[in-house]
Amino acid sequence: MNTSYDPIDSIRSIIETHFNLLRRLKVRQTSKDQITKELLFIVQKVIEFSDNPKLTLRQLGMIIFPGCIAIHKGKIVKLLSLCKSGFNSRMMNAGWSSEVYCPTNVNKQLKKIVKENYKYWCLKSMPQGSEFSSFVSEHCEIISSQKYIQTEEDIFSVVFNASQISSPLVHIY
Repeated sequence: MNTSYDPIDSIRSIIETHFNLLRRLKVRQTSKDQITKELLFIVQKVIEFSDNPKLTLRQLGMIIFPGCIAIHKGKIVKLLSLCKSGFNSRMMNAGWSSEVYCPTNVNKQLKKIVKENYKYWCLKSMPQGSEFSSFVSEHCEIISSQKYIQTEEDIFSVVFNASQISSPLVHIY
């Protein structure tokens, strides 16, 4: 029996529990906007339910820097696919397209919104004044660095340095 901690499986219940009436208030959006909103939604829930939001986000495949977010594409595809699972009718009733969450489409949309591709990670800028940028500026505890990230070395030095630090077990309730 594998007892290793999988943050993506752990967040499933949060996504499923909160994937509800809030969606009914949203108008139809483009795939890019819809995915961006889901990433913000996931970040909000991680802050709300995690003992260590920065570490949990990294385990989920997101590292937030000033002005940008690094995304591990494979993990994000898996994470976003949880949003779709078993909820097609609820999403359709709320005016959300379920097709946006198929892995092929998520990969395609991520390619459209990234600045550069760093192996498995991509870097997405957060436009000043955007909902994502505003939310992040109010929650400094999730920012992983004090500088703007512009190179592959910048991303991986943060990832490597964080993995060398022994962190307490993170629980998502």
